[in-house]
Amino acid sequence: MIAVLMLVALGMPPEPVADDLPSPTELFKLYRKNFDGMHTLKLQWKRDHKYTEAWSQIQAKTLESLASEIARLPADGSDDSHAKRQEMVRQRQMMAVNLVTKTLFQTYLTDRTRFMMRNAPPNWAVTHTDDDWLMPDVPVTPETMTSRYAGYTLLSYSGDPARGLRSWTPQAYTGGAGQIQAVNVPGLTNHLFPPLGADRKEWGGTLHAIDQFFQDDSKTYRTIGRATIDGHETVIVESRTENMSLRSFLTEADAKVNGPHVSQFEVVRAYLDPKRGGLPVKIEWDGESFYDGKPLPRPKSSRPQRVLEVSEILELKGGGFYPARGVDRTYGPDPNWTGPANTFPGLLAGKVLEFPTVPYEETSWKAASVVANEPLTESFAMKFPDGTYYYNGMTNTNEQSGWEDRSPIRLPWALSGVIVAGWLVYGLVALARTLHRRSRGHRLEPGGTIP
Repeated sequence: MIAVLMLVALGMPPEPVADDLPSPTELFKLYRKNFDGMHTLKLQWKRDHKYTEAWSQIQAKTLESLASEIARLPADGSDDSHAKRQEMVRQRQMMAVNLVTKTLFQTYLTDRTRFMMRNAPPNWAVTHTDDDWLMPDVPVTPETMTSRYAGYTLLSYSGDPARGLRSWTPQAYTGGAGQIQAVNVPGLTNHLFPPLGADRKEWGGTLHAIDQFFQDDSKTYRTIGRATIDGHETVIVESRTENMSLRSFLTEADAKVNGPHVSQFEVVRAYLDPKRGGLPVKIEWDGESFYDGKPLPRPKSSRPQRVLEVSEILELKGGGFYPARGVDRTYGPDPNWTGPANTFPGLLAGKVLEFPTVPYEETSWKAASVVANEPLTESFAMKFPDGTYYYNGMTNTNEQSGWEDRSPIRLPWALSGVIVAGWLVYGLVALARTLHRRSRGHRLEPGGTIP
């Protein structure tokens, strides 16, 4: 029933469809032409992700409800009691992690076969103002990895899946720790692509929401009209997928009586600009319900569950258009709303009560220094500094840069997991070796390597 209450009205009514409007397939081809026209792309971008205070209030209410439920359970150590308590611990941990705004500063380079990400240190936003956050822009070499890029997390792919993805993470005392792993590895939190940075799933990581949208099949969309946004004429395309699970928005009693008459659709609606590379000015993820083919009424205050808005599109000197700035928001019920609630019989009778929604999650981005179709000086090979140890996940071995020709030592999976998790053991060993050699009069070379 909650989903019915959250159904949202369109931001603006589409104009009637004209015969001269481009089809979704034509618009998707414009995006592809714009994307492919950037044979090389180099940019610096900032990404902020946060959960709002409204989300926090909803989570707090969920915890209160869970705590009350636990209090009513017998303190006998039953499986149900244990599971509920574990769930409360997870909820609290999730809240603690998500209440902090996560900011990523990244320099990104690609020639569409290779790519490199240079992610600035976590404290970059603290030491650099909003108008002065650009990062160093010199090629990554064994020397710059421990000097200009000290504290950076670096990821590089040379175009050969057999050679894997090379990563370098900052480490105390050693300057950094290297790793080689399969390219398509899920769950890499720093493996985030900027808009138009990639559309290749085999590269792993997370595509930007705009590129994810164009992964859809254009044949599942239809042109429904046009709309003018900020002075730019856009063409509206829409995709509808029927939701066959009526229980997602009907009570069991309502489903028995009205189920055969009700249908619900998940709707994706995009406002694409045919004069600027087919790029979206706005994308909405919505839902609509029908009774015997007629739309159910909706609160005036409702809105889409998710809205992405692009506020700045650059026309690049090297060719093409780039979505340089925007925000992606998801919405949920206002935690301060106290009702009364809509009911399904009430909706059928045309009695619609307001059901306000507010932002829950927000991801914004801002790109600067965007350059396309210029030669790149980056090698993408990212050789680790000589003497540093790194884990090779392609061979499950621990190796030392500069000594790869020696017979590698194959490690048990358990030990490999320890290394991948943080190289804590190596950090302690490296510190001990450093102190020992200093006591013998040896000098520590720049970058933390031991002669």
